[in-house]
Amino acid sequence: MNARQIAKQQIENAQISAVLTVVRDNANITLTELQNHENLVNMGAARVKGLLTRIMRNGDISRSTNEKGEATYALCRPPAKKKAATTKKNTTKKAVATTKKAATTKKNTTKKAATTTKKATTTTAKETVEKKVIAEPKSAEQLKATKKTSKQYKLVSSLFKGATIAQMEKLTGWNTKTVRAALHCDVKTKGYGIEKVGEKYFLILPAAVSQPLYA
Repeated sequence: MNARQIAKQQIENAQISAVLTVVRDNANITLTELQNHENLVNMGAARVKGLLTRIMRNGDISRSTNEKGEATYALCRPPAKKKAATTKKNTTKKAVATTKKAATTKKNTTKKAATTTKKATTTTAKETVEKKVIAEPKSAEQLKATKKTSKQYKLVSSLFKGATIAQMEKLTGWNTKTVRAALHCDVKTKGYGIEKVGEKYFLILPAAVSQPLYA
């Protein structure tokens, strides 16, 4: 990469950072508001829209719709990871058996021999499984269908059965960051809730819904 390409890349990174900053500080901002923001207006409307599309593809920004039917944008922030609480107890039991033998000599000397046997038993408590509801489902009327030809279909169907992050990465071909962004943005946008049980994630369906909605 030559100096010109490096400079171009640095400018683009700075512009992406500027868009992310504005979206972060102005949750649910519309495209028009974003394009006219004082920190982005000099880029031009088309450039801002192009950068926004690219950032959404990377899973850093999610899109939703406000009451007026306008598309709004917000920063995806996966909640911080939480490790399952593990309690370990080590109990050691010692049994001491002492056998004493006395020997009597003409000089009235008593000798004692002691033998001690020790047994240790260690008990490790089972790891407690953490259950946490990450998002509550919307109503059945708000549920959106997922196309069977999309990677979101693979994600939703795996969540319906229960899947770990690694399993979802393998199914979709996405990296960890993209999978987490999809969990906390795309799946919730479809109207589903999400529950984490240990290392697995499960789909929470709206009331009166027995299975995911597919198109």
